[in-house]
Amino acid sequence: MKRREVLGGALIAASTTWAPQAQAQAQSFPNKPIRIVLGFPPGGSSDAFARLLGIKLSERLGQPVIMDTRPGASGIIASEHVAGSAPDGHTLMLVATSHTANPSLYRLRYETEKAFTPIAQLGAGAFMMVVPPSSPAKNMKDLIELAHANPGKLTMPHGGVGTFQHMISAMLLNMAGLDVLLVPYKGGAPALTDIVGGNSQLSLNALAHYPTYVPSGKLRVLGVTSRERAPAYPDIPAIGETVPGYEAESWWGIVGPAGMPKPIVDRLATEITSACNSPEMLEAFKKEGGRPVKRTGADFGKYLSNEINKWAKVVKDGKIKVEPV
Repeated sequence: MKRREVLGGALIAASTTWAPQAQAQAQSFPNKPIRIVLGFPPGGSSDAFARLLGIKLSERLGQPVIMDTRPGASGIIASEHVAGSAPDGHTLMLVATSHTANPSLYRLRYETEKAFTPIAQLGAGAFMMVVPPSSPAKNMKDLIELAHANPGKLTMPHGGVGTFQHMISAMLLNMAGLDVLLVPYKGGAPALTDIVGGNSQLSLNALAHYPTYVPSGKLRVLGVTSRERAPAYPDIPAIGETVPGYEAESWWGIVGPAGMPKPIVDRLATEITSACNSPEMLEAFKKEGGRPVKRTGADFGKYLSNEINKWAKVVKDGKIKVEPV
């Protein structure tokens, strides 16, 4: 029997076993520590948001919230674990953009839209288009004209094949009709070093890097990837103002195993939303160039579905292929 079939059978069995107990669980929830499973290594924005959220949820729910870090395989290891966990609300997972890109990049042993219960989105953060200070491009229009005048000659570094940085770069080039060479690096840090050093001509990087590189003149920012201008930097145009329809943001959210009782989902969604509006969380979002987003339950599920379809098109159009995991 294939492993995919084994996991699928486990999910169905878990759902059937837990369904009759749903009402009792909802009334007593939470009655033990809650785990937030992380598919990312410590130190990044996802880890920081999860730990801060855990503190806030522990205060509000009266139970310890424990971080369970299971990094590797673009979050798939953590996802498989959570997909097979009991849907009682005590096992949650912090997910990010890779959660919705993975179905198009890898052969998964679970169906993303069926294996998890959407609970709440935490927030979203934009990336920024940057060029070296020596670049003749002063805005997105200039950059597009520069690329059209030099087909195949400009380079655009990113943090690796299949990463969010790669995906949004490929999407922009396709939508703007640009012939620019995408250069993969082993991580976002060396890709950023490449553009700061003037070895490449354009790059999309997290808006969180703005304070370090833009005011000092190490990089020039031409636009942000969000649909609207970033609240913290209202003078920077959205790329979509020049390339209509372009929009791409990194985001963070909380899901649980499939089959969670609605009362528990609603309770968690309410507490997570309240936590995200706390001064500490708002400051954390601001540090990442982001903002809180109030999207819960079915609304969050619809967003996840749209994101899955969006990245599927980007992968197909960009002919993006990654190594199997």
